[in-house]
Amino acid sequence: MVKPTIPIDNMSEEAFNKFKGEYLDSETLSGEALYEIIQIFGIGQSITGRICCDDYHRHNYHCNEYNRKDVAIVDRLVMEIKKYKNILNEIESKFDGIEKLINGEK
Repeated sequence: MVKPTIPIDNMSEEAFNKFKGEYLDSETLSGEALYEIIQIFGIGQSITGRICCDDYHRHNYHCNEYNRKDVAIVDRLVMEIKKYKNILNEIESKFDGIEKLINGEK
C-alpha cells in the first residue's frame, strides 16, 4: 500500500518553523493549535483512515482504521489532550462556583 501524502509531508522547513512558532512554542496548546495540528496531519480525512465501526455510538480512536502510523499516534494524542483540557475546564468551572459562594456572589 502506498503511504498517502498529508500536508505536513509537503511543509518546507521555513513553513514548519513558522507553524512551530505560531502554534507549538506557547506554554500550553490552544484549541486553535490543536485544530491546526489536526489539519496538517490530515486527521479525520478519508486519505488517512476511515471509521471501521458500524455501531451507533460516539466513535473514538478504537473505531478508526489508519493508513499511516504517525497519523494514528497524533490522533490518539490529540484526543487525550482534548480529554484533559475538558477535565481542567470542569475543575476551573467548579472552582469559580466555589469562589463565588465564598465571596457571597450569585
